[in-house]
Amino acid sequence: MMKRVLLLALLMLIPWLVQATHIVGGELNLLYTGRSYQFTLSLNLYFDDINGERDAEDEQIFVAAFSKRTDKQVGTFALPRRSASLVEYTNSACKNGRLQTRQIRYFDEVTLDPNIYTEAEGYYFSFERCCRNWAIVNITDPGNNGMVFYLEFPAVSLNGTRFADSSPTFDRPKGDYACVNERFFFDFGATDADGDELRYSLTTPKRGNSNGFGSPFSGSPNPGAMDIFYAAPYASVNWAAGFSLATLTAGPEPLRINPTTGQISFIANRLGLYVFSVLCEEYRNGKKIGAVQRDFQLLVIDCPVNTAPTLQAKKANEPIFFAEEETIQLSYGGKACLDVIVTDPDPNSTISLQLNPLNFSAESVSLSNKQGWTNRITDTLRSQICFNACIPHTPDKPLLLQVIASDNSCPIPKRDTLLLSVYIAPLPTISPEVSTSLPNNEVAVQTGQTLTFDVSAFDPDNDQLKLYAVGEGFSLEEVGMQFVNSTGTGKITQPFSWTPSCEVLESSSRYVIHFITEDNSCSLNRFDTVTVQLSAESFERVLSRFSPPNVFTPNNDGANDSFQIPNLPPDNCENIFQGINVYNRWGQPVFSAHEREFQWTGQGYPTGTYYYLINYGNRVFKGTVSLLR
Repeated sequence: MMKRVLLLALLMLIPWLVQATHIVGGELNLLYTGRSYQFTLSLNLYFDDINGERDAEDEQIFVAAFSKRTDKQVGTFALPRRSASLVEYTNSACKNGRLQTRQIRYFDEVTLDPNIYTEAEGYYFSFERCCRNWAIVNITDPGNNGMVFYLEFPAVSLNGTRFADSSPTFDRPKGDYACVNERFFFDFGATDADGDELRYSLTTPKRGNSNGFGSPFSGSPNPGAMDIFYAAPYASVNWAAGFSLATLTAGPEPLRINPTTGQISFIANRLGLYVFSVLCEEYRNGKKIGAVQRDFQLLVIDCPVNTAPTLQAKKANEPIFFAEEETIQLSYGGKACLDVIVTDPDPNSTISLQLNPLNFSAESVSLSNKQGWTNRITDTLRSQICFNACIPHTPDKPLLLQVIASDNSCPIPKRDTLLLSVYIAPLPTISPEVSTSLPNNEVAVQTGQTLTFDVSAFDPDNDQLKLYAVGEGFSLEEVGMQFVNSTGTGKITQPFSWTPSCEVLESSSRYVIHFITEDNSCSLNRFDTVTVQLSAESFERVLSRFSPPNVFTPNNDGANDSFQIPNLPPDNCENIFQGINVYNRWGQPVFSAHEREFQWTGQGYPTGTYYYLINYGNRVFKGTVSLLR
């Protein structure tokens, strides 16, 4: 008789044991692959790794798709179990033997037929699963409540046009617990691959159609697997006495969520396991196009008392600390630095310091000591904040800097935050000057000829100087210009050299160069610029301006006794001086030379007009000259 009673009692326990799957929560996700109507559909399932039944893990699940307009099923997708990994704590040293969560991932690539998923109202995926933890305190009969994992998504084709969208993807959660009577923060933020606007809210968790062992589950080998797919609306959990969507946790500050970041916070004054659900909706151009709901639960335990650190700041070598909203006045007479002091009433604390510049670049400020330890309650952690010599910011507006001190308390660090407002007065300075030895800073240079001039920078304050050149729309090196960017104190002079090649004319004939000097002061007027305009000229342009003499008088008076052209156009890449030939009016040659320094005295020839040809190979210049005696 006793054996029959024990057997009956064991049989009565089986449904309860099967129900106790200890699923912590989860969410669906739909990610567009970038290929035609191909998506990765996934389910992240969060499992109680300490108390959960491993036999309750499904090797494969089935997710159903429904029309939002008709609630009719339009598709079913099998997702195999792909991986499982432990969910990390924010601080690994805070692990608690009562809480360890494992993430089980199911996913596969699916095709959403553009001939089916065309309704403007959109669609939803759902997956139902049994069962929740019996220890949940804020809903009734938790062990007989299932879960519905739910995701809304838009049509993949609207009016014959593809509409590509990925659902919001929740960030991987932390495996943290909360401490009773202490404020707790938890990040439930998501990202969106399409850059859509995300809005967060709390919603009542769905229990769906599960009522324990049995309906809607069949007698399949895995009782958790759904063989029947139910459309919305889905039944919600029933809140236990004293709880509601407005009071999800017991305590002075019920659980709340930031609608733009997804961060939740609360203070609970009752130990236990609390379940809740976060809805993340995505909007594009102000219109809602999708949503995903994450089911989750948090454990509230009794933690050792831990006090937050205290953060203060003051000027270096001064005793008085700054008030929270005080504007700090600094100057660059020495190092622009502040002392930071952290105290923590708890012994054996590890303190971390973090800087968050709010209106200037993080590269413009440094922290000497980012971490330290306080072994006794009288210990202090000291660090120094130093600002770079020149910080780009709006004049007459202070620099805003957030300093955060965090300890190593569990489950998440206790913090103190200090907002500093710092104005750094620049040192008085006289602006530097830059100039060139090139007259009017403009010249035309023939190809093949060399141009040189000096560039000089001068600073009346004898500050450190930089001198550099910037081509307008080109680099100096690529067109053969030679100039060395340099630094110095008080004064710098550097030569500029350029021999334009024939290839230069193929890209441009006009080149603008900005020579810039900059001193190391923090003045907005620490720069000076001189602009040089250079033109590269072709041989034809030079030849068109060529004006040789048109008369000579060989009378031995020492003035203009011969015909010569000392200002012949210089050679270039394609036109090289070949020689000169002089002819009388009957076309008979009277003089010939191949040297540029030729001289024709006209000896033996009468007064008259003579004709000459100057040969440059590809070009010939014609002219006349009169011989007068």
